[in-house]
Amino acid sequence: MSVQMQMQMQIAVRVAGQGGPTATPPIRASYDQTTTAVDESGRMRIEFAMRGVTVEQDGSPLATRLAQDMEPLARASGWAIMDERGRTLAAEFEMPDAEQSAQQSMANIRDTMTQLTPPFPEEPVGVGARWTATSHITGKMNIDQVATYTLVSLADDGVILDVALTQTAAPQRVETGQEGVVAELRSMSGSGEGRMTIRTDRLVPQAESTLQTEMSMVVTGPDGTAQDFEMALELQTEVRPQ
Repeated sequence: MSVQMQMQMQIAVRVAGQGGPTATPPIRASYDQTTTAVDESGRMRIEFAMRGVTVEQDGSPLATRLAQDMEPLARASGWAIMDERGRTLAAEFEMPDAEQSAQQSMANIRDTMTQLTPPFPEEPVGVGARWTATSHITGKMNIDQVATYTLVSLADDGVILDVALTQTAAPQRVETGQEGVVAELRSMSGSGEGRMTIRTDRLVPQAESTLQTEMSMVVTGPDGTAQDFEMALELQTEVRPQ
């Protein structure tokens, strides 16, 4: 199965009280997803292989640089183990080294690919049913996520789910990728919403979502100078299985 994904971010960064918003151009990624094994309990091994990544060009230096920095993502691959209810039991995503400007976008794509299929409850449910699923996202930052699903529509060929997300992270040291630069997270919170249309003959749903995140940290440079750093991010994501 081929999957098309589009992401666009609006980022507002303030360092020592100075700064403003920046909108990144749309990023489009395509990848192949294949179920390679299913055991007696219904657990599946799913493998991912990126096919390509493009950045919409608007003539800006940001778009040009982001296209160059995102190019290594076309060589990424990974796998996930999922049970019969759609829960991700294990996952690994091998990403190439990338420039700092592309690392957030790459992390967003990785998280979307490995968590796209929603977990369903064990007991039978009908229209209006609501359930929650918790997960722990690891990477440069450790994030706890709670997703609340609501069954909007139920038919023989699929279902429609609304999803509401909340994210939090405890104070922690954050990897910067820059020698001598140390970042300490003070606070982080996020919330979002979206809708998934899931067909019974496809593992990947059609989905749209928006996520807003705010964080505050202290960044210390190689010379020992510390600065307050605040970031607000809005991420819009669309996924279309082919």
